[in-house]
Amino acid sequence: MQYKPLFLVFAVFWTISIVSGQTNICSINPCLNGGACIVSQFSNTYTCSCTQYYYGTRCEHMNRCSYQSALCRNGATCIPGLDGAFSCRCPISYTGVYCETFSQTSTICSSIPCRNSGTCVAYNNNANYYCQCPQEYSGSTCTTPVTICPVDYCKNNGQCTFDYTLNRLRCACPGTFGGQYCEIPIGQSNACASFPCHN
Repeated sequence: MQYKPLFLVFAVFWTISIVSGQTNICSINPCLNGGACIVSQFSNTYTCSCTQYYYGTRCEHMNRCSYQSALCRNGATCIPGLDGAFSCRCPISYTGVYCETFSQTSTICSSIPCRNSGTCVAYNNNANYYCQCPQEYSGSTCTTPVTICPVDYCKNNGQCTFDYTLNRLRCACPGTFGGQYCEIPIGQSNACASFPCHN
């Protein structure tokens, strides 16, 4: 109901403009928040040229990132949203709505970018990382299975092959050894089965 007088003024002004033969659509000032109305040369349409603080077809949305330049802190990037909403893209080691909270434990490796038991190593002041991959995987995030056996992958004369069913390297162990890498003597693994060690 509070918009009724504004609508009435708008309707009266529009009617007067049409009756008097004036059809400039910008005469009603449809652009909001200081936006400039620009009439098209070829039709009775307009576009609004908004100030840096507003956007939208009628400059109806506030860009809080431009209006309040210090919204995001500690070197964060402000991302504008609709109707004045925004979000902050925080640099490494900062969290919070405004990136106001320092967190020493947060690093570029916190997102665990390395797969398949790869180890993430941060460098360049925590701006970059690389993955130290286990022998079975390669690639920037350790997601590419290695199909060629590395030297000494299998121990104790085990034969290394790539198992396409399991998508990984595999060792075929001689009869006296077992384990993933043929590293366990068969007799030794049975000797410990009764748990003879105490304390």
